[in-house]
Amino acid sequence: MLSEFIEIAVIGALFTTLFLGGYNLPWLTNAGFVFPAARWSSSATHGGGDPAGDVPRQVFLLCSFQILIRWTLPRFRWDQLLSFAWKFLLPLSIANLVVTESRSGAPVRCPR
Repeated sequence: MLSEFIEIAVIGALFTTLFLGGYNLPWLTNAGFVFPAARWSSSATHGGGDPAGDVPRQVFLLCSFQILIRWTLPRFRWDQLLSFAWKFLLPLSIANLVVTESRSGAPVRCPR
C-alpha cells in the first residue's frame, strides 16, 4: 500500500525534473510569467519566484493529479485490455498505415 504512494511521488519527481525544468517553472522569468501567445507580468501573484519551493509544489500538483486520475477512472482487467487491443487498436493501426501509404503517393518497393 505504501509502495504505491512512493511510486506516485517518484514518478512526480522524475516528471518534474525531466519535463518541467526542475526548479524553473515553465515560462517564468524575473519579470513574471511570459507565455508564448500572450505576455503579461504576474510576479505579484507568484511572489517573484521561490526556487526552493517550486520543485515540491510541482511534485505535489503532479501527485494530486495522478491520485485524481487513479481514483476516478475505473481499472480494466488485462484480458479486457488485450481484447480491446486485438479487436480495435490493431485494425485501426493497419487502416492508418494503409490510408497514409495511399495518400503519400510513393510507390511501395520490397527490398530484394
